[in-house]
Amino acid sequence: MLFAGLAREVGNAPSPAGGSRRLRRLPGPFGGGGGPSWRNYAMGLVFGLGAMAVRLGSSPIVGEGRALPTFFLGVAAAACLGGVGPAIATLGVMLAASPWFPSPPGSEAAVGGATAMGLGLYALSGGGVAYVGGRVRRSLARCELARQVAGLQADERLRAARVEEERLLREQVDLRETAEGQSRRLEDLLREVREKNAFLTAILRQVPAGLLVAESGTARILLCNDEAGRISRGSIRPGLPVDLEGADGLIGRRSDGSTYGPDDWPLARTLRDGEAVADEEIELEFSDGERRRVSVSSGPAVDESGRPIAAVAALLDVTARRAAEDGLVDSERRFRQLAEAVTQVVYITRPDDSIAFLNGRWFDYTGASRDHVEVKDAWLAAIHPDDVPVVLGARARSKEAGGATEIEYRIRGRDGSYRWFLGRSIWVRDESGALTSRIGTATDIDDQKRAERAARFLADAGARLAALTDAETALREVARLAVPAFADWCAVDVMDARGGLRRVVAAHDERDPAWVVETISHRYRLRPDMPQGIFEVLATRRPSLVSDLTDDHLRAAARNEEHLTALRAFAPRSYMCIPLVGREGVLGALSFATTRSGRRYDRDDLGLAVDLGARAAVALENARLYDRLREADRRKDDFLATLAHELRNPMAPISNAVSILRFKGSADPDSRWAHDVIDRQVSHLVRLVDDLLDVSRITRDKLELRPDRMDLALAVADAVEIARPAVDAREQDLRIDIAPGPIPMVADRTRLAQAIANLLDNASKFSDRGAAIDLHVAREGDRADVRVTDRGAGIAADQLPRVFDMFAQFAPVLERSQGGLGIGLALARGLVELHGGTIEAMSPGPGRGSTFVVRLPLDAGVADARPSPATQPQPGVDETARARVLVVDDSEDIAESLGRLLSLHGCEVHLAFDGETAFRMAGSIRPDFAVLDIGLPGMNGYQVAEAIRNEPWGRDIILIAVTGWGRANDRRRSAEAGFDHHLVKPVEASALAEIIADPTSTYP
Repeated sequence: MLFAGLAREVGNAPSPAGGSRRLRRLPGPFGGGGGPSWRNYAMGLVFGLGAMAVRLGSSPIVGEGRALPTFFLGVAAAACLGGVGPAIATLGVMLAASPWFPSPPGSEAAVGGATAMGLGLYALSGGGVAYVGGRVRRSLARCELARQVAGLQADERLRAARVEEERLLREQVDLRETAEGQSRRLEDLLREVREKNAFLTAILRQVPAGLLVAESGTARILLCNDEAGRISRGSIRPGLPVDLEGADGLIGRRSDGSTYGPDDWPLARTLRDGEAVADEEIELEFSDGERRRVSVSSGPAVDESGRPIAAVAALLDVTARRAAEDGLVDSERRFRQLAEAVTQVVYITRPDDSIAFLNGRWFDYTGASRDHVEVKDAWLAAIHPDDVPVVLGARARSKEAGGATEIEYRIRGRDGSYRWFLGRSIWVRDESGALTSRIGTATDIDDQKRAERAARFLADAGARLAALTDAETALREVARLAVPAFADWCAVDVMDARGGLRRVVAAHDERDPAWVVETISHRYRLRPDMPQGIFEVLATRRPSLVSDLTDDHLRAAARNEEHLTALRAFAPRSYMCIPLVGREGVLGALSFATTRSGRRYDRDDLGLAVDLGARAAVALENARLYDRLREADRRKDDFLATLAHELRNPMAPISNAVSILRFKGSADPDSRWAHDVIDRQVSHLVRLVDDLLDVSRITRDKLELRPDRMDLALAVADAVEIARPAVDAREQDLRIDIAPGPIPMVADRTRLAQAIANLLDNASKFSDRGAAIDLHVAREGDRADVRVTDRGAGIAADQLPRVFDMFAQFAPVLERSQGGLGIGLALARGLVELHGGTIEAMSPGPGRGSTFVVRLPLDAGVADARPSPATQPQPGVDETARARVLVVDDSEDIAESLGRLLSLHGCEVHLAFDGETAFRMAGSIRPDFAVLDIGLPGMNGYQVAEAIRNEPWGRDIILIAVTGWGRANDRRRSAEAGFDHHLVKPVEASALAEIIADPTSTYP
């Protein structure tokens, strides 16, 4: 029963009170439970063992008879601390260990059978102790629980109070921190607002636009920056209503001229209706009449809910910009008007070479549509294919250089024909230097080009025609120049002596088929009855122009079907025929036609052709006149040569006779005087004839020099020898001053001596008897000067430029006592200039004498110079003795006089007076020398010489031509016939004797 109650007590032990926090439980099985139950039982075991230990330890004191009472202390301790369960476990341990503790003698335990009872009592007592201890513990536990519950409740109330206190403290701290934070944030916000306000103010001052801010509640302007005040000239200011009432008479006008009402201003509309205004242009008119154009944009400012709270407006002064734009628009309008008014093509391209503007001239000329040019480079289709690379290359170069360019190219017109244009363009740059556009023009220069070509053509034709002296060559040159510069086909026909037409030339395009050219140019002529044809032109002397040839024209011109087929294959497009009219009438006609070039002749082309025809007619007449002049000049030369020949023939026997008389000598002074007079006059006559022929040769550029290396002093000595007889005859004093030292040069000694002699002869003729004449020769650097000074008649200043002219005479015929033909000075100048020198005449005036200066280069530059032969001594009788000479001349006086002269020199002379006789005598006598006249009856001198050379015996005979013909071609002809020497009558005996003495000599 006891154990059952204990078990119930254990099972009904109260649990800790619930609460917000866990209650501390008492240890032991009867407690409310705390830690694990094994701990309580372990505690009971410990208490039991402790009690036994105490009993064992206190045995000496309490004795061995009282063992169990100490165990009750362990059970009680276990019951109080661990509960009933641990106390019973402790009791069980102690009961189990009791046999080890002996009972004292006399006790119940010592008596047999009393031990079990004692143990039972002990167990019962121990159980009671355990129960009582458990109850005590429960009471203590309940008290503790109550205390704990009360404590917990107090703690909970305290905790709640503390939590509330803490909450209140935290709220106070939070409020304080919030207040401090808000204060700091407010200060930060105020500082930020001030900074932003300063920043905004700075921006508003610097922004180039006027800004206005109006409040919705008051509908008044809150903010107006400086630019807005400047734009409005102070009329708009903060505090002003948005309807701008009180804006100092400010008036706003729209672009149509209407004025703004109070509710029409953009800021008012935005504030009232929330309207967003963009770039509304207003013209502000102030009270003094000034006007400004302002671009206004405005919009609403809303809060988070989207409710309008303000309106903001931006004002931009566009007065200058609008003025510039208006000026630009006006300039653009004027540019377009100008571009459309000019005759040139005007264009503007973008940097990518696309077309930005192209005036109407392009479309009018090319026939292209305006949409067509929107395609990049589509305009190139109108450029001539040959010129496209030129245009593109020039465009690329100008773009690379960013500069101007100028080129010429051809553009196709709406009719398919091409015309020349001059293209000029220049690139435009912006402020940064970048290319923005290219402005260019194309000027029609086709007429100018045609005029230039025509001018060049006429100039070339005129120059060629003027330079040509052969008539037919001149006409061929005209046709050659005309194709292809002016025509694709050009024919020249001239009138013959019988009045018919003769085709001189027909020039054509090389691509024309040969059979076509042959047929239309040579086989067939145009029909005489063809309208506007060549025969009508010749008959009327009026030019003909057919701009567009049709098949009807070809039919009218063709002589038969073959001719018509050729004309159609030739396909002429335009035709002109120009008469060649001269002073003597119609000379012929020029015909022009175009084929492949597609050119259509017009009135301008006709004018050019007429001009060319006039020049061709003049050239043709000039060529014919030149032919006549050339024939007259040839006849003149023949006349002079014949005259010289006929004059020399009678002079030859006279000269020979005088030489014979001088050779024989005479003691009679009168005879010697007569001999001298005859000799001088014959020499003078010979010189006159020679000068006349030499001048003729010089004027015809036929005088040949025979240059040698020589000393100028030799030529001067020869000249003095030539002029000495005339000087001595007038008893004049010829003073000669030749600088010491050689004066080497390359010159024709004979011709140079002839020129200086002419100057001396001129000085002698125009000086008084007994006057002095100075001849000064000096070397001046790289030239030699020959100066002839006289003190005679002098020369007037106006006559000096003409003193060297041919046949110049400065005194009336009846007053000229000096004689002469007036050719000596002209001949002197010609001979000096042939040597590369100059000649100059100077005179202080009439009656004061004159000076002639010859300047010769030391390196005269005369080519093919040959060394001068060594001076040979004059041959005497011994050198010429025993020479067999055949003298042949049709003039018996000449033959006999020359024979006698040669006989005096010791020659064996045989005479003949015709060619056949001369040839027979030569074959029989086999002469060493044969002196032959050229103009012989029967066989002439050339034929006799050729016949002699053809004979074996005649190859070694020295043949000497002695004739009055002394021209260069005469000398060449004699050399070709086989003559060894060519002498001109009258022959000097010394010259002939020199040849006989030395046949290898080169006497001129």
